[in-house]
Amino acid sequence: MNNDEYNSQLAAAYTVASVRNLVDQKIELAFVYEARDGPQTNLGILTATGVKKPRYDALLMLNKLEGYRLDLQGEGSFVKGIASKSGRKIAVVLTNYDKNGANTELVPVTFSGLAAGSYRFKVTTLGGTELTLRLSTKGEDLTRNILMKPNSVSAVELISE
Repeated sequence: MNNDEYNSQLAAAYTVASVRNLVDQKIELAFVYEARDGPQTNLGILTATGVKKPRYDALLMLNKLEGYRLDLQGEGSFVKGIASKSGRKIAVVLTNYDKNGANTELVPVTFSGLAAGSYRFKVTTLGGTELTLRLSTKGEDLTRNILMKPNSVSAVELISE
């Protein structure tokens, strides 16, 4: 069973969207069917020679979530997310899973109830693009827009400094 979609960003976005949905179902354990591609299949998160696929990197992005889960509001038909807080770090992983590849969305990410101070705001996209900003607030909400192309995955981190 071979399908090129298993090697694509579509599969990575689907994986994150699926994990997001599983979290709400209170499922305690989920697994990937095949860690490494077999001789007749390409369902793995690694190729048969050990090269990382986009789904592997998407699962690594989910590892940025630690501590306790935060309430996340404003999900749409395509864009889904999971948020967490641990110590001084808030992490959000977003996905725009769109099997037709048609919907690009500008997603406002708002952090509410922040203490006054300086923060490091970091966005990492699947594929490796990274943006880091130094921001400050006087104890109000902080909002930044994230462009989510079809089948993209982004990890957003806000770290108090």
